[in-house]
Amino acid sequence: MMDDHEAVRVCATRGCAQVLEDFWKVLPAHHLTDLLTTLCCEMTHDMSSSEVVVAALQGVQLLLNNPLSHVVLKKVLPVLSNHIYHPALSVRNVMVSLLLT
Repeated sequence: MMDDHEAVRVCATRGCAQVLEDFWKVLPAHHLTDLLTTLCCEMTHDMSSSEVVVAALQGVQLLLNNPLSHVVLKKVLPVLSNHIYHPALSVRNVMVSLLLT
């Protein structure tokens, strides 16, 4: 997820979220922590591409489909709250969609 190319980062972010949603129950806790940290703390703050931020927020929204993730995401979601003021309209739209989920 740390590639120089935006398209690769977007695809990797989406893939990471999908893996987390599908395999939350079987992934070891340290892998969950590492992937969530990357997804929620690094990818959502990618200043070089709003598309990566959109993909990361959509990934968080996807994770909300898995009830097992709610306990962990409850702590992460407040960190993402400032994205409602992001300069890119696409990021703000996804953030509003996330809040309505």
